Amino acid sequence: MLYRSFGGVVEGATLQMTPTFTAYFAVHGAVAVIVMALEIVALSIGIRQLQIKKKLNWHGKVAKVLFGIWWIAFFSGEIFYLVMYIL
Repeated sequence: MLYRSFGGVVEGATLQMTPTFTAYFAVHGAVAVIVMALEIVALSIGIRQLQIKKKLNWHGKVAKVLFGIWWIAFFSGEIFYLVMYIL
């Protein structure tokens, strides 16, 4: 990655954008924004929980949702990679 950042070219490193890739990146990008927002919310609630020294139920609720969405996003990316490049 560092090599590419400074202009290095790797054979097969270019990506031909197709409608399939465009749709995937649009959906995956939107899910990534949701995951990042939930991470910030969970972190903020956790910090607040430490400050007031009281357990807040919202932290557990947000963390459970975040956990599920994170894994779905991760596996969807891996499956997409396998289908597009390996199979």
